[in-house]
Amino acid sequence: MSMLKNSEKSNQLLLFLFIAFEAFISLFRNIDLIIHARFWAEDGKICFAEAYNYYQNWLEPFTHTYSGYLITYPRIIALITQFFPLVQACNIFILSFFIIKLMPPLIIISNRFNGIISSTTMKMLIISYYWFMPNSYEVFLNLTNAQWYLALVGLLIIIAKPSTNKAWQIFDLVMLMLSGLTGPFSLFLIPIILLKYFKLDLINRQIKIQEKISLLYLSIALFCSFLQLYCVAKYMPSSHLVTVNKIFPILTKALAGQIFIGSILGIKGVSLFYIEYSKHLLFPVIFTIIGCSILIYTLVTGPWPLKYYLLYTYLMLTGCFYRSFQTADIRGFESLAEPLNAIRYYFLPSIGYVISLGYFINKITYKKINRIIFPLFLLAILLGMYKDFYNPKQTSLNYPELITNFLKVKDGTICKIPINPDCWYMTLIKHP
Repeated sequence: MSMLKNSEKSNQLLLFLFIAFEAFISLFRNIDLIIHARFWAEDGKICFAEAYNYYQNWLEPFTHTYSGYLITYPRIIALITQFFPLVQACNIFILSFFIIKLMPPLIIISNRFNGIISSTTMKMLIISYYWFMPNSYEVFLNLTNAQWYLALVGLLIIIAKPSTNKAWQIFDLVMLMLSGLTGPFSLFLIPIILLKYFKLDLINRQIKIQEKISLLYLSIALFCSFLQLYCVAKYMPSSHLVTVNKIFPILTKALAGQIFIGSILGIKGVSLFYIEYSKHLLFPVIFTIIGCSILIYTLVTGPWPLKYYLLYTYLMLTGCFYRSFQTADIRGFESLAEPLNAIRYYFLPSIGYVISLGYFINKITYKKINRIIFPLFLLAILLGMYKDFYNPKQTSLNYPELITNFLKVKDGTICKIPINPDCWYMTLIKHP
Protein backbone atom coordinates (compact mmCIF):
# COMPACT_ATOMS: atom_id res chain seq x y z
CA MET A 1 0.00 0.00 0.00
CA SER A 2 2.84 2.37 0.91
CA MET A 3 4.59 1.64 -2.40
CA LEU A 4 1.34 2.31 -4.29
CA LYS A 5 0.89 5.68 -2.58
CA ASN A 6 4.50 6.61 -3.30
CA SER A 7 3.99 5.66 -6.95
CA GLU A 8 0.88 7.87 -7.15
CA LYS A 9 2.76 10.78 -5.59
CA SER A 10 5.63 10.31 -8.04
CA ASN A 11 3.19 10.32 -10.97
CA GLN A 12 1.51 13.48 -9.69
CA LEU A 13 4.88 15.20 -9.22
CA LEU A 14 5.89 14.18 -12.74
CA LEU A 15 2.62 15.53 -14.15
CA PHE A 16 2.93 18.75 -12.17
CA LEU A 17 6.45 19.37 -13.51
CA PHE A 18 5.19 18.47 -16.98
CA ILE A 19 2.41 21.09 -16.69
CA ALA A 20 4.85 23.72 -15.39
CA PHE A 21 7.26 23.08 -18.26
CA GLU A 22 4.58 23.21 -20.95
CA ALA A 23 2.99 26.29 -19.40
CA PHE A 24 6.35 28.05 -19.60
CA ILE A 25 6.96 26.96 -23.20
CA SER A 26 3.44 28.07 -24.19
CA LEU A 27 4.31 31.66 -23.28
CA PHE A 28 6.65 31.79 -26.27
CA ARG A 29 3.65 31.54 -28.61
CA ASN A 30 3.67 35.32 -28.24
CA ILE A 31 6.34 36.27 -25.71
CA ASP A 32 5.93 39.94 -26.63
CA LEU A 33 2.67 39.97 -24.66
CA ILE A 34 4.71 39.10 -21.55
CA ILE A 35 7.63 41.44 -22.19
CA HIS A 36 5.41 44.34 -23.32
CA ALA A 37 2.08 43.63 -21.65
CA ARG A 38 -0.94 45.57 -22.94
CA PHE A 39 -4.70 45.35 -22.83
CA TRP A 40 -6.75 43.36 -25.30
CA ALA A 41 -10.18 44.54 -26.47
CA GLU A 42 -12.80 44.47 -23.68
CA ASP A 43 -10.10 44.01 -21.02
CA GLY A 44 -9.16 47.64 -21.42
CA LYS A 45 -12.14 49.27 -23.11
CA ILE A 46 -14.77 47.84 -20.76
CA CYS A 47 -13.38 46.24 -17.61
CA PHE A 48 -10.35 48.38 -16.75
CA ALA A 49 -11.85 51.64 -18.01
CA GLU A 50 -15.07 51.22 -16.03
CA ALA A 51 -13.22 50.13 -12.88
CA TYR A 52 -11.04 53.25 -13.12
CA ASN A 53 -13.77 55.72 -14.08
CA TYR A 54 -16.21 54.50 -11.42
CA TYR A 55 -13.66 54.98 -8.64
CA GLN A 56 -16.30 56.57 -6.41
CA ASN A 57 -18.62 53.55 -6.76
CA TRP A 58 -16.52 50.47 -7.36
CA LEU A 59 -19.50 48.12 -7.25
CA GLU A 60 -21.42 49.74 -10.12
CA PRO A 61 -19.46 48.07 -12.97
CA PHE A 62 -20.48 44.67 -11.55
CA THR A 63 -24.10 45.51 -12.40
CA HIS A 64 -23.21 46.28 -16.04
CA THR A 65 -23.51 43.62 -18.72
CA TYR A 66 -21.37 43.32 -21.80
CA SER A 67 -22.86 41.76 -24.93
CA GLY A 68 -25.85 40.81 -22.82
CA TYR A 69 -24.31 38.98 -19.85
CA LEU A 70 -22.31 39.56 -16.68
CA ILE A 71 -18.51 39.29 -16.88
CA THR A 72 -17.65 39.11 -13.19
CA TYR A 73 -14.12 37.67 -13.11
CA PRO A 74 -12.49 40.30 -15.38
CA ARG A 75 -14.27 42.99 -13.38
CA ILE A 76 -12.89 41.59 -10.12
CA ILE A 77 -9.37 41.70 -11.55
CA ALA A 78 -9.96 45.22 -12.92
CA LEU A 79 -11.02 46.33 -9.45
CA ILE A 80 -7.96 44.75 -7.84
CA THR A 81 -5.67 46.62 -10.25
CA GLN A 82 -6.93 49.92 -8.86
CA PHE A 83 -5.01 49.22 -5.65
CA PHE A 84 -1.73 48.90 -7.57
CA PRO A 85 0.23 51.36 -9.73
CA LEU A 86 -1.62 51.71 -13.04
CA VAL A 87 1.51 50.79 -15.00
CA GLN A 88 1.21 47.27 -13.52
CA ALA A 89 -2.42 46.77 -14.56
CA CYS A 90 -1.71 44.78 -17.75
CA ASN A 91 0.72 42.48 -15.94
CA ILE A 92 -1.93 41.75 -13.30
CA PHE A 93 -4.48 41.00 -16.03
CA ILE A 94 -2.15 38.51 -17.73
CA LEU A 95 -1.18 36.83 -14.45
CA SER A 96 -4.85 36.52 -13.47
CA PHE A 97 -5.66 34.90 -16.80
CA PHE A 98 -2.75 32.49 -16.47
CA ILE A 99 -3.96 31.34 -13.04
CA ILE A 100 -7.32 30.40 -14.58
CA LYS A 101 -5.65 28.67 -17.52
CA LEU A 102 -3.59 26.52 -15.13
CA MET A 103 -6.67 25.19 -13.31
CA PRO A 104 -7.97 22.60 -15.85
CA PRO A 105 -4.64 20.70 -16.09
CA LEU A 106 -4.24 20.78 -12.31
CA ILE A 107 -7.74 19.35 -11.83
CA ILE A 108 -7.02 16.62 -14.41
CA ILE A 109 -3.84 15.46 -12.61
CA SER A 110 -5.54 15.47 -9.20
CA ASN A 111 -6.70 12.26 -7.49
CA ARG A 112 -10.27 13.24 -8.33
CA PHE A 113 -9.61 12.34 -11.97
CA ASN A 114 -7.75 9.07 -11.43
CA GLY A 115 -10.85 6.98 -12.01
CA ILE A 116 -11.73 8.98 -15.12
CA ILE A 117 -8.35 9.15 -16.88
CA SER A 118 -6.17 6.44 -15.34
CA SER A 119 -3.34 6.58 -17.88
CA THR A 120 -0.55 9.06 -17.17
CA THR A 121 0.32 9.08 -20.88
CA MET A 122 -3.26 9.95 -21.81
CA LYS A 123 -3.27 12.82 -19.30
CA MET A 124 -0.04 14.11 -20.81
CA LEU A 125 -1.43 13.95 -24.36
CA ILE A 126 -4.63 15.81 -23.41
CA ILE A 127 -2.74 18.45 -21.42
CA SER A 128 -0.24 18.95 -24.28
CA TYR A 129 -3.06 19.48 -26.74
CA TYR A 130 -4.68 21.91 -24.29
CA TRP A 131 -1.55 24.07 -24.12
CA PHE A 132 -0.60 24.04 -27.79
CA MET A 133 -3.82 23.28 -29.66
CA PRO A 134 -3.99 24.72 -33.19
CA ASN A 135 -6.49 27.41 -34.16
CA SER A 136 -6.66 28.89 -30.65
CA TYR A 137 -4.78 32.20 -30.77
CA GLU A 138 -7.86 34.22 -29.77
CA VAL A 139 -8.01 32.66 -26.30
CA PHE A 140 -4.36 33.37 -25.50
CA LEU A 141 -3.42 35.59 -22.53
CA ASN A 142 -6.47 37.87 -22.33
CA LEU A 143 -9.12 38.06 -19.63
CA THR A 144 -11.78 38.78 -22.24
CA ASN A 145 -11.76 35.07 -23.09
CA ALA A 146 -11.13 33.72 -19.58
CA GLN A 147 -14.83 32.85 -19.49
CA TRP A 148 -14.18 29.86 -21.78
CA TYR A 149 -11.57 28.49 -19.37
CA LEU A 150 -13.88 29.11 -16.43
CA ALA A 151 -16.60 27.23 -18.32
CA LEU A 152 -14.15 24.32 -18.66
CA VAL A 153 -13.24 24.49 -14.97
CA GLY A 154 -16.94 24.33 -14.07
CA LEU A 155 -17.44 21.25 -16.23
CA LEU A 156 -14.37 19.45 -14.86
CA ILE A 157 -15.61 20.07 -11.31
CA ILE A 158 -18.90 18.38 -12.18
CA ILE A 159 -17.20 15.49 -14.01
CA ALA A 160 -14.57 14.88 -11.29
CA LYS A 161 -15.17 12.72 -8.26
CA PRO A 162 -16.63 14.86 -5.44
CA SER A 163 -14.08 15.43 -2.70
CA THR A 164 -14.58 15.21 1.07
CA ASN A 165 -11.71 17.65 1.54
CA LYS A 166 -13.03 21.04 2.75
CA ALA A 167 -10.53 23.00 0.65
CA TRP A 168 -11.64 21.17 -2.52
CA GLN A 169 -15.31 21.69 -1.63
CA ILE A 170 -14.83 25.43 -1.13
CA PHE A 171 -12.84 25.60 -4.37
CA ASP A 172 -15.62 23.80 -6.26
CA LEU A 173 -18.40 26.06 -5.01
CA VAL A 174 -16.44 29.29 -5.51
CA MET A 175 -15.33 28.35 -9.04
CA LEU A 176 -18.81 27.20 -10.06
CA MET A 177 -20.23 30.52 -8.90
CA LEU A 178 -17.45 32.52 -10.54
CA SER A 179 -17.84 30.57 -13.78
CA GLY A 180 -21.61 31.06 -13.77
CA LEU A 181 -21.30 34.81 -13.22
CA THR A 182 -18.64 35.31 -15.91
CA GLY A 183 -20.49 33.82 -18.87
CA PRO A 184 -23.93 32.38 -19.67
CA PHE A 185 -22.75 28.77 -19.53
CA SER A 186 -24.29 27.44 -16.31
CA LEU A 187 -27.44 26.70 -18.28
CA PHE A 188 -25.57 23.95 -20.11
CA LEU A 189 -24.21 22.50 -16.86
CA ILE A 190 -27.71 21.76 -15.57
CA PRO A 191 -28.33 18.68 -17.82
CA ILE A 192 -24.84 17.38 -16.97
CA ILE A 193 -25.53 17.66 -13.23
CA LEU A 194 -28.90 15.97 -13.66
CA LEU A 195 -27.44 13.14 -15.75
CA LYS A 196 -24.57 12.47 -13.36
CA TYR A 197 -26.15 12.89 -9.94
CA PHE A 198 -29.89 12.25 -10.31
CA LYS A 199 -31.32 8.85 -11.18
CA LEU A 200 -34.98 8.19 -11.99
CA ASP A 201 -36.24 5.13 -10.09
CA LEU A 202 -39.27 3.97 -12.08
CA ILE A 203 -40.11 1.13 -9.68
CA ASN A 204 -40.45 3.36 -6.64
CA ARG A 205 -41.52 6.38 -8.69
CA GLN A 206 -38.92 8.67 -7.21
CA ILE A 207 -35.71 10.46 -8.10
CA LYS A 208 -32.61 9.24 -6.27
CA ILE A 209 -29.84 11.69 -5.48
CA GLN A 210 -26.46 9.98 -5.79
CA GLU A 211 -24.40 12.73 -4.09
CA LYS A 212 -25.66 15.32 -1.60
CA ILE A 213 -23.20 17.90 -2.96
CA SER A 214 -25.11 17.76 -6.25
CA LEU A 215 -27.92 19.84 -4.73
CA LEU A 216 -25.45 22.65 -4.12
CA TYR A 217 -24.06 22.30 -7.64
CA LEU A 218 -27.55 22.37 -9.11
CA SER A 219 -28.59 25.36 -6.98
CA ILE A 220 -25.58 27.39 -8.13
CA ALA A 221 -26.15 26.45 -11.77
CA LEU A 222 -29.86 27.35 -11.58
CA PHE A 223 -29.18 30.68 -9.85
CA CYS A 224 -26.45 31.73 -12.29
CA SER A 225 -28.49 30.55 -15.29
CA PHE A 226 -31.53 32.54 -14.23
CA LEU A 227 -29.50 35.68 -13.64
CA GLN A 228 -27.55 35.45 -16.90
CA LEU A 229 -30.61 34.52 -18.98
CA TYR A 230 -32.46 37.49 -17.53
CA CYS A 231 -29.62 39.76 -18.67
CA VAL A 232 -29.40 38.09 -22.09
CA ALA A 233 -33.18 38.34 -22.62
CA LYS A 234 -33.02 42.10 -22.04
CA TYR A 235 -30.22 42.42 -24.59
CA MET A 236 -31.35 40.07 -27.38
CA PRO A 237 -33.24 41.71 -30.26
CA SER A 238 -36.69 40.36 -31.01
CA SER A 239 -36.19 39.59 -34.71
CA HIS A 240 -33.82 37.40 -36.73
CA LEU A 241 -31.23 39.35 -38.70
CA VAL A 242 -30.10 36.40 -40.84
CA THR A 243 -32.31 34.60 -43.34
CA VAL A 244 -32.86 30.88 -42.67
CA ASN A 245 -31.46 29.77 -46.05
CA LYS A 246 -28.05 31.16 -45.03
CA ILE A 247 -27.79 29.05 -41.88
CA PHE A 248 -26.91 25.63 -43.35
CA PRO A 249 -24.03 26.63 -45.67
CA ILE A 250 -22.39 28.90 -43.10
CA LEU A 251 -22.65 26.48 -40.19
CA THR A 252 -21.47 23.60 -42.38
CA LYS A 253 -18.37 25.55 -43.38
CA ALA A 254 -17.83 26.62 -39.75
CA LEU A 255 -18.03 23.06 -38.40
CA ALA A 256 -15.94 21.53 -41.19
CA GLY A 257 -13.27 24.23 -41.26
CA GLN A 258 -12.99 25.56 -37.73
CA ILE A 259 -13.46 22.29 -35.80
CA PHE A 260 -13.06 19.18 -37.96
CA ILE A 261 -10.10 20.68 -39.88
CA GLY A 262 -8.87 23.53 -37.67
CA SER A 263 -8.58 21.45 -34.50
CA ILE A 264 -5.92 19.34 -36.23
CA LEU A 265 -4.25 21.40 -38.97
CA GLY A 266 -4.71 24.84 -37.43
CA ILE A 267 -5.28 28.25 -38.98
CA LYS A 268 -3.38 27.46 -42.17
CA GLY A 269 -5.43 24.32 -42.67
CA VAL A 270 -8.65 26.28 -42.14
CA SER A 271 -7.45 28.97 -44.54
CA LEU A 272 -6.58 26.48 -47.28
CA PHE A 273 -9.89 24.70 -46.79
CA TYR A 274 -11.85 27.96 -46.82
CA ILE A 275 -10.10 29.49 -49.82
CA GLU A 276 -10.25 26.35 -51.95
CA TYR A 277 -13.72 25.14 -51.13
CA SER A 278 -15.75 28.07 -49.84
CA LYS A 279 -17.57 28.58 -53.15
CA HIS A 280 -19.42 25.27 -52.95
CA LEU A 281 -20.51 22.88 -50.20
CA LEU A 282 -19.27 19.49 -51.39
CA PHE A 283 -16.16 19.28 -49.22
CA PRO A 284 -17.65 21.10 -46.19
CA VAL A 285 -20.61 18.69 -46.24
CA ILE A 286 -18.33 15.63 -46.52
CA PHE A 287 -16.12 16.73 -43.62
CA THR A 288 -19.16 17.73 -41.56
CA ILE A 289 -20.79 14.33 -42.07
CA ILE A 290 -17.57 12.53 -41.09
CA GLY A 291 -16.96 14.75 -38.07
CA CYS A 292 -20.54 14.59 -36.79
CA SER A 293 -20.55 10.79 -37.28
CA ILE A 294 -17.47 10.48 -35.06
CA LEU A 295 -19.07 12.70 -32.40
CA ILE A 296 -22.32 10.70 -32.48
CA TYR A 297 -20.39 7.41 -32.26
CA THR A 298 -18.58 8.72 -29.18
CA LEU A 299 -21.81 9.95 -27.60
CA VAL A 300 -23.34 6.49 -28.04
CA THR A 301 -20.40 4.24 -27.14
CA GLY A 302 -17.91 6.43 -25.27
CA PRO A 303 -17.27 6.62 -21.52
CA TRP A 304 -19.65 8.84 -19.57
CA PRO A 305 -17.12 11.61 -18.73
CA LEU A 306 -16.43 12.09 -22.45
CA LYS A 307 -20.19 12.05 -23.15
CA TYR A 308 -20.67 14.78 -20.52
CA TYR A 309 -17.92 16.84 -22.12
CA LEU A 310 -19.32 16.57 -25.63
CA LEU A 311 -22.88 17.24 -24.54
CA TYR A 312 -21.84 20.34 -22.59
CA THR A 313 -19.52 21.88 -25.17
CA TYR A 314 -21.71 21.24 -28.20
CA LEU A 315 -24.82 22.53 -26.42
CA MET A 316 -22.73 25.60 -25.66
CA LEU A 317 -21.69 25.87 -29.32
CA THR A 318 -25.35 25.58 -30.37
CA GLY A 319 -26.16 28.43 -28.00
CA CYS A 320 -23.38 30.55 -29.50
CA PHE A 321 -24.62 29.85 -33.02
CA TYR A 322 -28.20 30.69 -32.04
CA ARG A 323 -27.16 33.93 -30.38
CA SER A 324 -25.11 34.94 -33.42
CA PHE A 325 -28.07 34.03 -35.64
CA GLN A 326 -30.25 36.31 -33.53
CA THR A 327 -27.96 39.30 -33.12
CA ALA A 328 -25.51 39.43 -36.07
CA ASP A 329 -26.10 40.81 -39.53
CA ILE A 330 -25.35 38.53 -42.48
CA ARG A 331 -21.72 39.70 -42.67
CA GLY A 332 -21.18 38.98 -38.98
CA PHE A 333 -22.84 35.59 -39.30
CA GLU A 334 -20.71 34.67 -42.33
CA SER A 335 -17.57 35.44 -40.32
CA LEU A 336 -18.25 32.37 -38.16
CA ALA A 337 -16.80 30.25 -40.96
CA GLU A 338 -13.84 32.47 -41.88
CA PRO A 339 -10.26 31.83 -40.73
CA LEU A 340 -9.11 33.88 -37.69
CA ASN A 341 -12.73 34.69 -36.75
CA ALA A 342 -14.88 33.55 -33.79
CA ILE A 343 -12.18 31.06 -32.74
CA ARG A 344 -13.28 31.35 -29.08
CA TYR A 345 -16.53 29.54 -29.94
CA TYR A 346 -14.62 26.50 -31.19
CA PHE A 347 -12.04 26.25 -28.41
CA LEU A 348 -13.82 23.74 -26.15
CA PRO A 349 -15.66 21.79 -28.93
CA SER A 350 -12.31 21.30 -30.72
CA ILE A 351 -10.78 19.64 -27.66
CA GLY A 352 -13.79 17.33 -27.46
CA TYR A 353 -13.58 16.48 -31.16
CA VAL A 354 -9.88 15.60 -31.07
CA ILE A 355 -10.38 13.36 -28.01
CA SER A 356 -13.36 11.74 -29.76
CA LEU A 357 -11.31 11.16 -32.91
CA GLY A 358 -8.57 9.54 -30.82
CA TYR A 359 -11.19 7.39 -29.10
CA PHE A 360 -12.67 6.38 -32.48
CA ILE A 361 -9.28 5.42 -33.92
CA ASN A 362 -8.47 3.42 -30.79
CA LYS A 363 -11.71 1.45 -31.25
CA ILE A 364 -10.74 0.22 -34.71
CA THR A 365 -10.62 -3.56 -34.35
CA TYR A 366 -8.06 -4.14 -37.07
CA LYS A 367 -4.86 -3.45 -35.13
CA LYS A 368 -2.70 -3.20 -38.24
CA ILE A 369 -4.86 -0.33 -39.48
CA ASN A 370 -4.92 1.20 -36.01
CA ARG A 371 -1.11 1.16 -35.81
CA ILE A 372 -0.95 3.11 -39.05
CA ILE A 373 -3.78 5.60 -38.48
CA PHE A 374 -3.00 6.56 -34.88
CA PRO A 375 0.61 7.71 -35.56
CA LEU A 376 -0.64 9.62 -38.62
CA PHE A 377 -3.30 11.24 -36.41
CA LEU A 378 -0.67 12.33 -33.86
CA LEU A 379 1.65 13.49 -36.64
CA ALA A 380 -1.09 15.64 -38.17
CA ILE A 381 -1.77 17.28 -34.78
CA LEU A 382 1.95 17.88 -34.20
CA LEU A 383 2.15 19.49 -37.64
CA GLY A 384 -0.82 21.71 -36.79
CA MET A 385 0.77 22.66 -33.47
CA TYR A 386 4.07 23.41 -35.18
CA LYS A 387 2.45 25.57 -37.85
CA ASP A 388 0.28 27.38 -35.29
CA PHE A 389 2.83 27.65 -32.48
CA TYR A 390 3.45 31.37 -32.97
CA ASN A 391 0.29 33.41 -32.66
CA PRO A 392 -0.41 36.33 -35.02
CA LYS A 393 1.53 39.39 -33.94
CA GLN A 394 -0.24 42.29 -32.30
CA THR A 395 0.72 45.96 -32.50
CA SER A 396 3.34 46.60 -29.81
CA LEU A 397 2.24 49.42 -27.51
CA ASN A 398 4.38 51.06 -24.87
CA TYR A 399 1.73 50.85 -22.16
CA PRO A 400 3.91 52.20 -19.29
CA GLU A 401 4.70 55.32 -21.36
CA LEU A 402 1.02 55.79 -22.28
CA ILE A 403 0.01 55.58 -18.62
CA THR A 404 2.87 57.84 -17.50
CA ASN A 405 1.68 60.50 -19.95
CA PHE A 406 -1.91 60.00 -18.81
CA LEU A 407 -0.97 60.54 -15.16
CA LYS A 408 0.52 63.93 -16.05
CA VAL A 409 -2.72 65.44 -17.39
CA LYS A 410 -5.10 67.52 -15.25
CA ASP A 411 -7.83 65.87 -13.22
CA GLY A 412 -11.07 65.62 -15.18
CA THR A 413 -9.30 65.29 -18.55
CA ILE A 414 -10.80 62.64 -20.85
CA CYS A 415 -8.10 60.59 -22.58
CA LYS A 416 -8.31 57.91 -25.25
CA ILE A 417 -5.53 55.37 -24.84
CA PRO A 418 -4.89 52.89 -27.69
CA ILE A 419 -5.08 49.17 -26.97
CA ASN A 420 -5.06 45.98 -29.06
CA PRO A 421 -6.50 45.05 -31.52
CA ASP A 422 -5.81 47.96 -33.86
CA CYS A 423 -8.34 50.83 -33.81
CA TRP A 424 -9.46 49.92 -30.27
CA TYR A 425 -8.95 52.31 -27.38
CA MET A 426 -10.04 52.81 -23.78
CA THR A 427 -11.45 56.07 -22.47
CA LEU A 428 -10.17 57.13 -19.06
CA ILE A 429 -11.23 60.19 -17.07
CA LYS A 430 -8.27 61.39 -15.00
CA HIS A 431 -8.99 61.53 -11.29
CA PRO A 432 -6.79 62.06 -8.20
